[in-house]
Amino acid sequence: MSAETAQTVLVDIRLAGMRGAETTEAEVEAMRAEVAEQFTTQSDPYYATSRLWDDGLIDPLDTRDTLGLCLALAARQPEPAPGPKLVYRM
Repeated sequence: MSAETAQTVLVDIRLAGMRGAETTEAEVEAMRAEVAEQFTTQSDPYYATSRLWDDGLIDPLDTRDTLGLCLALAARQPEPAPGPKLVYRM
């Protein structure tokens, strides 16, 4: 979702929650600015990683080594016993 779309959706949701309350154009613009700033801050990969929302960042120079390590670890695992197929969701 782009910052502009997020602004529109989140401001509309906030305004819908404030039914009956009069809001000025300045207040709406302040909400838009707040949402845009929050969206920009939280879309930074370091922000997400620092909150453990993902498994971390890999330096592009270390990608080959990291992928090799993961494949080597996967190759060491025993073959799973035949049985029902499992479904993994992320």
